[in-house]
Amino acid sequence: MMKKLFVLALSISMLSALVFGEALAGSVSISGVLGPDDAPQANLGWGTPCTLYNQASFGFPIVFYYELAAFKVTVDGSYNIGWDQPYFYSNGWAWTDEALYDGPFTPGDPLSNCMGGWNGTQSFPLVKDHVYYLLIFTFGDTSAFTNGFGQYNVTISGPGNIILLPSPDNRINWDSGLAGPVALYCDGDTLNVWLVDLGSGEGIFQFSWDTWSDTAPATNTLVTSMGAVELWHLSTGEYQVNVPYSPEYGVWKGYAFIFNGCPYNSDGYTNNFDPGQQ
Repeated sequence: MMKKLFVLALSISMLSALVFGEALAGSVSISGVLGPDDAPQANLGWGTPCTLYNQASFGFPIVFYYELAAFKVTVDGSYNIGWDQPYFYSNGWAWTDEALYDGPFTPGDPLSNCMGGWNGTQSFPLVKDHVYYLLIFTFGDTSAFTNGFGQYNVTISGPGNIILLPSPDNRINWDSGLAGPVALYCDGDTLNVWLVDLGSGEGIFQFSWDTWSDTAPATNTLVTSMGAVELWHLSTGEYQVNVPYSPEYGVWKGYAFIFNGCPYNSDGYTNNFDPGQQ
C-alpha cells in the first residue's frame, strides 16, 4: 500500500467554495457574472416544475453556462426568489434563467431534485434548515451566445433568516449540508481530502485506488490516515472517511462519509457516529 501526502496551494476558486456566508434577516442578494469561465453544459432543466432543455428542444445548436448558490432558511414559509427579466437580443438570442433544487444539482441529471425553473420572480415553500441549491444559468444559440454573458443579481426574501452557504463545487460529500469538516474530491480513481476550517482549507492527503484491492475485508480495515482523518475499508465493501470533531454545542460526535470509492458513483452518504465507534 502506498500513502501519498500532498500540500496544495489554495486557489481563489477553491477558497470561495469553502467560505460560509452570513445570515441576513428577511432578504439576501446573490450577485455574480455569467461568462465563458463558468461550467458549460449540453442540457439543463427549466420550466414548471422542470423540463429538459437541449439541442433537440430547439432544433439548432445551443449551449448552457451556469453557476450555483447554496442556502438555507431558519423559518418554514413562502420565499420569493427573483431578479430582472431575462435578456433578449435582436442580433441573436440568449436567455438568463433560474432553477431551484431541494437536493444537490447533478449536471448529468438536471431534472433530479428540481423544484421549478423560471425567469423573473417565483415563490416557493421552503423548510427550515434544509439546504437548497439555486441554479443560475444562461443559454442560447451558439452563433450569438456571448449575448447571454454578464452581471446578475438575485434576491431571496421571506419570513426568516436566509443563510448563504459555500458555493457548491465538485466535492462528493455535499449531502452533509456543506458543513462537514472535510471536503472530499474524486479525480478518477484518486481521492483528494481537504480539511475545511470555515474560510480556509488545506489538502491533507491523497489516496489512489490503483494501490488497493476492492475485495471486501473480513473486518473493517484502516486504509490510510493523516492526523485525525481516517479512510477505512468496511466489511460491506464500502469505504468510510472518519473525522472526530466538536460541534458548536460541545457534544463530541464523529463525522463519517460512506461511499463506494473512486471513481464516484453518487451513492455516498453521511452517517455521524458516537465516540469510539468504527
